[in-house]
Amino acid sequence: MNDLRSLELCIGMLAKVIGIEEEARRKIYVVWCKIPFGFPAEIDGETSNKLKNLEDVLTLLPDYAHDVQKQDRGILVFPLLEFGPNLTGSSD
Repeated sequence: MNDLRSLELCIGMLAKVIGIEEEARRKIYVVWCKIPFGFPAEIDGETSNKLKNLEDVLTLLPDYAHDVQKQDRGILVFPLLEFGPNLTGSSD
């Protein structure tokens, strides 16, 4: 999976629960394009609950490196991807 495809996937996943792609784009502050694929985003508890209920989300973890003084929390999102049985992620 290339970097642009990874970014588009992350934005699309967060936009499903936020409802606005541009807002999702602003909330994501890093994208990991290699295994473990994932992204951190500044979201509130309600958005976090909606996100963890998506079929494609493997797990959510708190981002302790994020600025804890801010109102929104940093959340690390690890989605399920179609890597295949060997988990290499090299389907491109």
